[in-house]
Amino acid sequence: MNYPSPTLVELCGHIGYDWVFIDAEHGPLDLETCENMVRAAETAGIVPIIRLPYPDPTLVNRYLDTGAMGILVPHLGSARQARDFVDATKYHPAGNRGAGSRTRAADFGFERPASEYARWANSETFVMGIVEDADAIHELPGILGTPGIDGVVVGPSDLAQSLGVPGEITHPKVIAAVDEISRQVLASSKALCRVLTSTATAGEDLARFLGMGVPMIAEPFTGLFARGARAILDVRDAGRIPTA
Repeated sequence: MNYPSPTLVELCGHIGYDWVFIDAEHGPLDLETCENMVRAAETAGIVPIIRLPYPDPTLVNRYLDTGAMGILVPHLGSARQARDFVDATKYHPAGNRGAGSRTRAADFGFERPASEYARWANSETFVMGIVEDADAIHELPGILGTPGIDGVVVGPSDLAQSLGVPGEITHPKVIAAVDEISRQVLASSKALCRVLTSTATAGEDLARFLGMGVPMIAEPFTGLFARGARAILDVRDAGRIPTA
């Protein structure tokens, strides 16, 4: 979700989605907006995960302090980088996240002792990364072997660019790279997330991902909206029924 709308996040929760990527990388979302979107997710029982604006571990604390349950790191490219993000996400002894017991994430310090919150956050807060650069494929075994990394999202659009075919996510080179990333992640103990990138083939892609055993499947809100709208417009066009 890269639209600055807590209401749309809340709507997705009530529709029945399990989690939402709040996208601070692509779109106009600032930190305060992300916090309000996290708050909306909580009211609707949907797990909020924030996609960081860029791969900088110093950003992690501020976004997690909003109450987000996890971070999604763009352009995760090495095991060392993965360790740095785990370190920034977890409190001692699993990491060195800055202590903040009066934050929104910690219920402003009123619901439990700081030590209990730190243990809870270490157990419940998770870290995912987007593998979306050709060079990162060679680093993937190390990334997957990093304790504290919980999953990987495949990013075909940036992969296409890094492979020299920008915009061509169905190019054979891109498909081969996506398949290799998927294969390695599925063979590991980490969660794989695939994205429904085409509204035209979303149904077929969903069935294929489920058949592969992919545990997390995402769709941009534009695709979700477009599929529903086009279904209505197709009925209109077939029956020549005017719509507003």
